[in-house]
Amino acid sequence: MQNSPNSIEISIAWCLAWGSGREPLFDLSVLRQMRSALNSGEEVPQDVREIVDGVRELQELPFPHRIEERSTDS
Repeated sequence: MQNSPNSIEISIAWCLAWGSGREPLFDLSVLRQMRSALNSGEEVPQDVREIVDGVRELQELPFPHRIEERSTDS
């Protein structure tokens, strides 16, 4: 069983799995299975596993506590 993700992780995975068109890249039933599996901490369908793994890697990246201003002077 995987760690239970937060809603942001599920949302990002859903958007990436849907794609940028009007129609989803994957069958809607696969997207629903993915969402359900992520909510319950179960294994996601093979079709979208690479997407979910990528989202999990993204979530592991360190996030800065503050954004430092950069000088535009050269």
